[in-house]
Amino acid sequence: MEDIAKCEHRINTGDYSGALTSARSLIEGVCKELIFNFEGREVEDNPLLPELFKDVRTHLNLDPSNQILQKPLKEVLSGLIKVVHGLNEVRNLGGDMHTRKVTPNLHHALLVVNSAKTVVNFLFHTYEYQRSMGKVVAKE
Repeated sequence: MEDIAKCEHRINTGDYSGALTSARSLIEGVCKELIFNFEGREVEDNPLLPELFKDVRTHLNLDPSNQILQKPLKEVLSGLIKVVHGLNEVRNLGGDMHTRKVTPNLHHALLVVNSAKTVVNFLFHTYEYQRSMGKVVAKE
């Protein structure tokens, strides 16, 4: 919730570069928390966001190659993978963690932040659903 508030605050104050960075941090934080819940371990260092997302998808059985999933859901999952890759690249180009190569505008920041919120909302609810169904077990 803190990362979401940070994203919103940065948009509201015109810090669009910061909003891009906060959006990436939001996804990274949720992925790290879920991995901790699955494996009982802290994620060390700063892994690449697409790899972190892939680890979470593996735990949640959200691989588009999964034969059990229906084709429309596979398409949406493939889209989310592309969104995460894109968010990572946009943050690298326009975020405030590196020298900016582009200056984002409001509509860019809104796209990135809202996309990040969609991704983490889906991950969180999928985790909760699968946990309630006994498909994943949280490490204590």
